[in-house]
Amino acid sequence: MSKHIIPLIGILIILSAACSLPAPDLPVTSSPPGVATDPGPLATAPEEMSPHPTQTEILVKTAVISSTETLEPMVPTPTLEAVETSQPENLYRFGPQSGTPVGTANFLHPEAGCSWMGVGGQVFSQNDRPISDLIVEVGGSLEGSPLLLLTMTGDSTALGPGGYEVRLAEKTVASQSTLWLQLHDLNGKPQSEKVYFDTYNGVDACEKNLVIINFNELRKGPVVQYLPSIFRGP
Repeated sequence: MSKHIIPLIGILIILSAACSLPAPDLPVTSSPPGVATDPGPLATAPEEMSPHPTQTEILVKTAVISSTETLEPMVPTPTLEAVETSQPENLYRFGPQSGTPVGTANFLHPEAGCSWMGVGGQVFSQNDRPISDLIVEVGGSLEGSPLLLLTMTGDSTALGPGGYEVRLAEKTVASQSTLWLQLHDLNGKPQSEKVYFDTYNGVDACEKNLVIINFNELRKGPVVQYLPSIFRGP
C-alpha cells in the first residue's frame, strides 16, 4: 500500500464521523406572557391598523373616516322684505285722536257745575279742517240702564265749527268702559270704531265731568308692510 493512500483513508473516516453528529440546539424565542404571537400580515383584520402603521395605512384610514362624515344641512336665513299693499276698503274713515278720550272740567255749561255730565269733541279732516254733518252715536249703559243718544257734528260751536256734545246725565256718575261713541255717515254706515270711555264721580268729579273725544280722518293709500322672507345662502 502506498504511503499516500493511508492518510487519505484517515481523512475520509473523519469526514464520515462529522456528518453523523447531531445538529446543535438553537435558542428558541418565546413571546412574553399575555402577548399573542403575530400570525403574519395575512391574518390581520382589514379594519384594524398595525401597531406601527405605515404612511399608506394612515392615508387610507383617514380617507375612509372622511367619507363617512355627516354634512350639516344649510340653514335658511330669514330676512324682511318690504311689500306695498293697499288699505282694505272697509277700513274706517276716522280714528280717535291721540290723547283722547280724556276727562276735563265742564266749560260748556259752567252754570250747571257738577249737575251736568257729558261727552263732546270735534272731527277733523286730513288737512285739519273740521267736518260737519256726521252722525254721533253714544250707546251702552249707565248705572245699569241702557243708553242710546244721537247728535251731529257741527251742532256745538262752543267746541269749534265741527264740534258735537251729548249730555249723559244731570249728575256725575262713575263708569268704566260701559259707554261707547261711534261716528256714522248720513246713510248710517259706520265711519269709526266704537270708542269706549270712562266717566267719573267723587271729589274730583267736577274736574272730569266733560269727556273729550276728538277724531282725525285716517289717510288712505299704499301701506308698506315688512314681511319675512327666507332664502338659502350659497
